[in-house]
Amino acid sequence: MERVLALIDEGNFEESGRLMREAGIGQYNDEEFEVTDEVVESEVERLQTELTSDPAWIAASRQTKCHTCWNLDARGHPQAETQRSGRRIISSVEYQLLRTPIVRVVWQTEACGYCDLIFRATNKVLSRDQRHRHAWPQYLQSVTLVEGQPVLLTVSSPAEPGKTDILGIELFTDPNDVETQRLLPAVGSASPVAADAGSDACFDFIKLCLKECTETHTDCQQRSSPLPKRILVLEEDSKGGKQRSMPSVRLYHPKPSEKHLYVALSHCWGPDKTAKVRLKLQQNNVAEFQQHIPWDKMPETFKDGILATWRLGVRHIWIDSLCIIQDDTADWEVEAAKMGAYYHNAYLTIAAASSPCGDERFLTSRPGLNEAEEIKYYGPQKVSLASRMARSMGSRRGTVYARRTNRVANDDRSAVAGWSRIETSAIMGPLSTRAWTLQERVLSARIAHFTEEGVIWECKQVTKSEDRMSRPPGPLSKWSQFAAVRSISDENEAKIMRQRLQTSWRKLMTEYAQRGITKRKDIMPAISSIAAHMHSYIGAPYLAGLWKDRFIEDLCWRPSASIGENVPPLSPEQVNLNMPSWSWMAVAHAVSYAVIDTPGVFVSHCSLVGGDFIPASSSSAFAKLADSREVVLEGRMLAMHLLFHGHHKRADAKSASIRLDTYDKSYSSDVLYDAPLVATEAVLASGECIKTVRKAREGEELAWFKDSVVYCLDVGRFMPGGQPFALSGVDHHFVMLLVPSLTTPGAYERIGMASNDFGSGYKGKTRRDVWGDLPVERIALV
Repeated sequence: MERVLALIDEGNFEESGRLMREAGIGQYNDEEFEVTDEVVESEVERLQTELTSDPAWIAASRQTKCHTCWNLDARGHPQAETQRSGRRIISSVEYQLLRTPIVRVVWQTEACGYCDLIFRATNKVLSRDQRHRHAWPQYLQSVTLVEGQPVLLTVSSPAEPGKTDILGIELFTDPNDVETQRLLPAVGSASPVAADAGSDACFDFIKLCLKECTETHTDCQQRSSPLPKRILVLEEDSKGGKQRSMPSVRLYHPKPSEKHLYVALSHCWGPDKTAKVRLKLQQNNVAEFQQHIPWDKMPETFKDGILATWRLGVRHIWIDSLCIIQDDTADWEVEAAKMGAYYHNAYLTIAAASSPCGDERFLTSRPGLNEAEEIKYYGPQKVSLASRMARSMGSRRGTVYARRTNRVANDDRSAVAGWSRIETSAIMGPLSTRAWTLQERVLSARIAHFTEEGVIWECKQVTKSEDRMSRPPGPLSKWSQFAAVRSISDENEAKIMRQRLQTSWRKLMTEYAQRGITKRKDIMPAISSIAAHMHSYIGAPYLAGLWKDRFIEDLCWRPSASIGENVPPLSPEQVNLNMPSWSWMAVAHAVSYAVIDTPGVFVSHCSLVGGDFIPASSSSAFAKLADSREVVLEGRMLAMHLLFHGHHKRADAKSASIRLDTYDKSYSSDVLYDAPLVATEAVLASGECIKTVRKAREGEELAWFKDSVVYCLDVGRFMPGGQPFALSGVDHHFVMLLVPSLTTPGAYERIGMASNDFGSGYKGKTRRDVWGDLPVERIALV
């Protein structure tokens, strides 16, 4: 494997492809490395050969298929994709039905027993919901088939006038029902999920996972570590001589030498609406909490976390707001920097994934999502009621189960990639929308996620759900693998590992930027522990979410496609925070790294020559900015005109483009702006006053203005597959839009990013027509 990765890194795809084919490398999904189209085509060809020689696949593909439901079997579908899961090749397909009325599913396919099964399952599940029982019209929008997984039906149903709900329904079989599995071999099996998250069945599942993990997983073994500075101790409570069902809780300062198993709680704070939510450790109640923390004053989420810890036989739990003094800035800064270590060293992290705030319990009865309805399957041909009754007397029948699910297919997220447990490690629930909780998940040793649809277990080696369905490795497992980079002696192998680390970092930061954070000043502390781990892996200096060794690549972020043109103006907190404009931390919206994370080569067109980076000796150093936010680049920059198209009413980030006008050519490019823009004036180092723009702030009117001067910095070029334009057919150029800083004389601030070469391929011109004759100059960015 090391030799293959080294060859790929060197660009020797022919030799690496040959070795891959000889060794069978590339047939499993747990390795991430860059390959060219030729290698991919070779792998696909080999997979197709192996797949089409499989007797089960041949038999399935030769069946006469219903064009509406495809017999609930993706095998042989003309649009099916194939991939490996362990040592099996599986087929998957998602197809839209263009809002087919559910009643027409039966009318259009009167002879299809599979469509009949869909119709009866959908009706039975929706009839349980008061809002959808008699709703009309209801549509079957899509069917998602992943071999070996439950079938996903995406249904739209009117909920109230002017509002339509998009609902997910999954069909599955009993893992012990051999007869139904024989009749429906491509439909996945799942076990029932307990109707109550506090049931013995739910905790038996967690205990079984804990036992398996601690006793058999070599990657999950933990070293003995000291306890956090403060911890909650759980003790028997027998007031009045009668033992109570809940423990007594007190705050404890352990000795440095003390070592105990403890649980860490990951939760959403939510809005401060009630006195219970506001219960937290403060300077004036430390002594009181050391004696006793009143049970009736605790938030419901905390109570459930404590009860879950107690039932698992653990007697210590760490909860941030009860173990960090919230009104002591010095204590908070020190302890917040250690939070990653506290979750990492915990015996188990309990994640209250379904609780949006402290007022909400998670050890409670689950909604109707998990209540499965039993649906009889009478065979591939639709039969009459009399025939069903006759068949029910015999043996030729099967049983399928149908239940609601939060997962749906939609235009923004492919169900095959977004719903299938094979492809996604996403955890549904409000906890996954909060910024602080990302590092809690990534750095934990093992986690029990309490979701609306059941408990999901995640450790370094295994991810599985309470219904016994396996899931793909999550960020916990993927991130923990990078610890091996510290012990790699081979220089090429270490380089490849660092490249993979950079890719993983950008993916994590892309997810992080999508999450909500109550206080923008916490944007650095909330990922400081991940940054500290990253630094220990690669050793590179760090500054505001970017790394010095890949700084030019890291500059190429842009507003995410999910945000598009709807970028928000700067909030007062953002203005006061004064983050460097070149960092993605300066914006309060989702960002992405475009195509840089796809196979290919990035070529820098500028270089970093100066900056106050943090060498960092502790995680607290990653939680704050350096003394200076200025970086100095050497590169080519040119002035351009910012123009707005006449059919737009306002000059804002939705309507602008840039254009270079000279005596013989005009080049233009659309730009993704970091915020809406407003007109301003700036004085250059030469003393010249120019009309330009700046980022708009909340409350400012976006008034019309004519063209303004902006500056374009040639950042770099990305070549897919490592081949230049002439061979790959497309190059991606990154040009940063800059304006003179109004606060730092002589420096520039970023306002957006363009992915265009300004003339490359335009009327036979080359990029040298624009950039080639420009001098290299030093540019200070703030």
